[in-house]
Amino acid sequence: MLNTAEGGLLIEERRRRICEFLRAEGRVTVDALATRFGISQVTIRADLSALESAGALIRTHGGALLRRRRMSRWGSSSSSITREK
Repeated sequence: MLNTAEGGLLIEERRRRICEFLRAEGRVTVDALATRFGISQVTIRADLSALESAGALIRTHGGALLRRRRMSRWGSSSSSITREK
């Protein structure tokens, strides 16, 4: 599931990898990402907030879920979101 720590990445690269991991798993947790990247939970929360603002994911308590639509500059998804009225 998780690789060894991926420390030393640039912000954009780390966020792209978060999106890749999210597409593969469907969900991520702050704890798992902090361990994976060897950075603080505060930094991961900031990354997830930025990715949510960009429309790449949906924040949840303690993590995030995959948003089923285009994932902005950090990745892409072929699925689309449909809204019920």
